[in-house]
Amino acid sequence: MFYSPVRNTKYAIRISYCVFLIFLFSTGCAPASATPFIPPFPATQLPTEAVSVSFSTPTPEFSPPSAEPGSATSTPGLVATPPSETPPAPELPSPTPACADDLKWVEDVTVPDGTVFFVAQPIVKQWRVENSGSCDWGERYRLKLVSGDALGAPIDMALFPARAGSQVVLQIDFFAPLEAGTYSTTWQAFTPAGQPFGQAIYMQVVVQTP
Repeated sequence: MFYSPVRNTKYAIRISYCVFLIFLFSTGCAPASATPFIPPFPATQLPTEAVSVSFSTPTPEFSPPSAEPGSATSTPGLVATPPSETPPAPELPSPTPACADDLKWVEDVTVPDGTVFFVAQPIVKQWRVENSGSCDWGERYRLKLVSGDALGAPIDMALFPARAGSQVVLQIDFFAPLEAGTYSTTWQAFTPAGQPFGQAIYMQVVVQTP
């Protein structure tokens, strides 16, 4: 008799499939074995009443640390101010104060008041004065007639130069008038700006006929 290999293989597969079904059916129908429960305590020692336990959460208490004497405390709200970038203004030199003009009469050097002269006689009058101011008298300072008779002298002339604090002798050349009488003449010093200053100088003479 001749056996086909293909037929034998199909027959073996069928037998294996039937065995698998029988095994699966037998395991599914078998009752599951229960694991016995072992209580942690004997049955006689089991508690009969329920015990309730309450848990309370403690409230934390915070107390600020007390400052110890002598301890440094920080002051809030202080903000550092950056230095200004504006450079300081340069210091300007103080202006030189203006000097002051003044003249003080000291004495009559010649021709005391009331001196008698004949008509047309020359009169040389001298006064000693002091430059009592702080300005030097330069060539622009003037001596001018302010009242009385010119008695033959120019009414505007240069003031004798003098440094501040020094004394000088002022001189004016006069001529006695042609008529007899009492004559006076008054002169005043002036600044270059035309302002009068100091004491005026004065002369008084008596003119007679020969």
